[in-house]
Amino acid sequence: MKLIIPSAVLLLALLAGCHAIVYDSPPRCETVVVEEPCSETVVEVAPPAPREEIIVWESRPSPAHVWVSGHWSWRGGRWVWISGYWARCPHGPEWTWRPGCWVRRGGRWHWQAGIWVRA
Repeated sequence: MKLIIPSAVLLLALLAGCHAIVYDSPPRCETVVVEEPCSETVVEVAPPAPREEIIVWESRPSPAHVWVSGHWSWRGGRWVWISGYWARCPHGPEWTWRPGCWVRRGGRWHWQAGIWVRA
């Protein structure tokens, strides 16, 4: 059964350029979590289009958690999808998540990591 996405989560998803479908029960699948490296990533090849993610609203750990959308990461000479996840801001409720994105500069693609910003 599909649920309606609250406007704040929908706005974050739209700003991240992803599509989301929310279900009241999780699909049967495995999730692989991969940590992002801290150094800047610069790539010659454009990233693929963002994947559609399924967000299970009932899996939200608390009302203070926000959905951090998935994104493409360049690993070992190929694109790897990093799945989205629920995150709680370490700074407090007056902060919001600004998703990361790939930006084209000088003919190359640069990763700008997501950050918490004061609302």
